[in-house]
Amino acid sequence: MKTIIVPTDFSPAADNAARYALQLAKFINADVKLFNAAKVPANSLMALQTAWPVEDYQTIKTDVDHELSIFAKRLMLEQSHQNNVETHYKPKVTYCIQIGSVTDVTTNLAANHDVSLVVMGLKSDNAISRFLAGSISNDVIDKANFPLLLIPPAAKFKKLNTIAFATNLDDQEIDVIHSIVSLARQFNAELLLVHIMDDGGKQKDYRHKVSNFLTKVTNLVNYPHIYYRDVKSKDVDLGLTWLLDHRELEMLAMVHLKHDSFERLFNQSHTQHMARNADLPVLVFPAVNKSVVF
Repeated sequence: MKTIIVPTDFSPAADNAARYALQLAKFINADVKLFNAAKVPANSLMALQTAWPVEDYQTIKTDVDHELSIFAKRLMLEQSHQNNVETHYKPKVTYCIQIGSVTDVTTNLAANHDVSLVVMGLKSDNAISRFLAGSISNDVIDKANFPLLLIPPAAKFKKLNTIAFATNLDDQEIDVIHSIVSLARQFNAELLLVHIMDDGGKQKDYRHKVSNFLTKVTNLVNYPHIYYRDVKSKDVDLGLTWLLDHRELEMLAMVHLKHDSFERLFNQSHTQHMARNADLPVLVFPAVNKSVVF
């Protein structure tokens, strides 16, 4: 059975991400696994020299297991009170606690389960910009070999009508498009391929590149609701923010390349804009990607 895994620290942002994941799981016929990553509560230098007392771990594990159990039961109870005529699947909610960093535990769980997606909650009002500035989030994104869905604190689950994918018109993105289509198909949603172009967009070579890319997409991806548009801007960040201001979207998908525009898209210069779009989930694919079926 497909699984969505959700890291939680029992914060409101993590709770919100878990609820989003549970609603999404109904549409893609997946179960949800909550986990808490427990770190050694000791100075890193001392941790190398001193064993963590077993009784301390057992106490923490017992307390966290209890909290996870309560939250899982609460999610299942909320689900039982909801009626959705569009989907009849009722996901199971399981949980675990593991020792290690969020990055390591997430990667290990993804490797050992049939994981379709990792859903992670974002904190603070300027959620994405601050999230990306944090060492934990950057580490997860950089090391992920799985799709990662980032849920801002104001995001509530909405049926997906339009998913936008920021494309570089690269043939290697075809696998990513296959993956997004497998998600869009569950909702009969549109997939909008968006490329940010500068003034060179009128040049013959550029238009030929666009035409070739779209021909490959049409021939290799069997889905009738794929559309394309150029957004004219010399700056990728501003081009995407323009799109978010002028088009109703339920999700934005991107490929994460180290040192690319992903971090810059959500930097402090766009704080006000992101505050206005604080409810937009961002689906991040690793640069080296194989097609994932949601």
